[in-house]
Amino acid sequence: MRCRNFYVHGTPSSFSYAEHGGVFTFLTGVLEFIFAAADLVEAGWDIRKWRGHGGVLAHPFNRVLYESDQQVALIRRLREGAAPDASE
Repeated sequence: MRCRNFYVHGTPSSFSYAEHGGVFTFLTGVLEFIFAAADLVEAGWDIRKWRGHGGVLAHPFNRVLYESDQQVALIRRLREGAAPDASE
């Protein structure tokens, strides 16, 4: 929500999205996943069955699901003012 408010209303952000472009990319992927998955589920898609088959990280849905724990932890650290790990 804060990212949206930053881009839509110009509300100050708690960290620099420009310096952490991967966070912006991840959040964009999450929104795409939510909108597409909701339509697919409504059309009868069985997401549990799909997840049970495994998958490749080339698919945007798999990337969002695979990266979510790490990216959410990074966002929390950034919002608290902590420096990200060197690998991020």
